[in-house]
Amino acid sequence: MMGLLLGTAWLCFAVALLVLIRMRLRVLGELELTPVAQRDAAPRMSVIIPVRNEQSNIGTCLQGLLQQTYPTRALEIIVVDDHSTKRL
Repeated sequence: MMGLLLGTAWLCFAVALLVLIRMRLRVLGELELTPVAQRDAAPRMSVIIPVRNEQSNIGTCLQGLLQQTYPTRALEIIVVDDHSTKRL
């Protein structure tokens, strides 16, 4: 008698689990996947250049950065003077 009761309980549990899974799958099937809008803007990027007595090289470095294909409106260039003894 106890085995029949336990078997019936397991059967009810299995049926309830199958019903729940089917409901979840139905809900997932009704969802519409919308494509992510393509962004034409590149993410903002910061380039930090630490310099110390680099007055002869900084111009070439900055020109090289500005010649990159990354959109300049999204590019931030920060030059940090590290206690130069000469003025840039």
